[in-house]
Amino acid sequence: MNFKKLFDKKIEVVNIGLDSFKDDLEKQGEKVVNVEWTPPANIDENILKILQKNKTIIEAANEKVLEIILNGKPYLVGLDIARNVIPGMKENLLLHSGPPITWDRVSGPMKGAMIGAI
Repeated sequence: MNFKKLFDKKIEVVNIGLDSFKDDLEKQGEKVVNVEWTPPANIDENILKILQKNKTIIEAANEKVLEIILNGKPYLVGLDIARNVIPGMKENLLLHSGPPITWDRVSGPMKGAMIGAI
């Protein structure tokens, strides 16, 4: 089926996981069936018991950290050219969001972005 045919039809959505996806679609008038699901956590039973035993302490610590982050006041401590402060950085070095890759394996859009950057 080509995309034109797909989008000529009413879309029916089954959302699995994040409620925010469902909420956004519903705000746009789409009917959504939501499935409550989280990936199974393959966790050691001993670790699970420890986490359950310390749940209150962990939640309190997480709340404190979140409060610190949200109430933080960021400020600039310095400014310099990247090659002066990042080890291994040199002129004409392009960085991207993935692991090292050879030019022949770089996707077309990324090649375009890299060429545009230089």
